[in-house]
Amino acid sequence: MLLDAPVVFLSTDDFVENQDGWLNCIVSSKPESNFTWYRVTSKLKEITENLVRGTNFLSYRINAILKENNALYRCTADNDIGVIVSERSLKVTGTRDDSKERLISFFSIYVSK
Repeated sequence: MLLDAPVVFLSTDDFVENQDGWLNCIVSSKPESNFTWYRVTSKLKEITENLVRGTNFLSYRINAILKENNALYRCTADNDIGVIVSERSLKVTGTRDDSKERLISFFSIYVSK
């Protein structure tokens, strides 16, 4: 039987200062994947709090987002077939009217084992 490698989808919600926000990582794979959120600054830091985990997703809740939350965030998914890495730059705006300043970018990399 042909098995699928993990596929990661990231949310594209607006991030406004002092509001709660979510980064969502949805994994569709067979066999099931293990996945992890990281914050990438000068070093890679695993996120272990404010996570909601399900069979095929891992969501990270950022409470009362501040501009200090501006960073690159990485979600990894891995199973016996391979690893996929998706990253998202998060730029917090001051208000909803500042959304034109928002920067959203992401990419995915698949690495077979």
